[in-house]
Amino acid sequence: MKKEIINLYTNILSQLNVLKLNSENVSISNAQYAIAEKDFTNGVINFGDLSQEKQRQTNTLQQYETTKSEFTKSLLILELITNTPIINQ
Repeated sequence: MKKEIINLYTNILSQLNVLKLNSENVSISNAQYAIAEKDFTNGVINFGDLSQEKQRQTNTLQQYETTKSEFTKSLLILELITNTPIINQ
């Protein structure tokens, strides 16, 4: 049981770091897409380029949501195993 708790705890710490990085990537991706939208409106880029940027944004958001889900799942399992509330609700 102790090994499982240690594994979950270290996994949560790792996921938290990845979640922070993914959060930064989402912000950057959103800014890049906003710029691409303006460039498309001004005729600087074509629809294919705009579509490519949207796909990048979607992939980044997907990675963020997947990491967030895994983080939450691991945290809830740890709470259950230890019978200790970690998240204040």
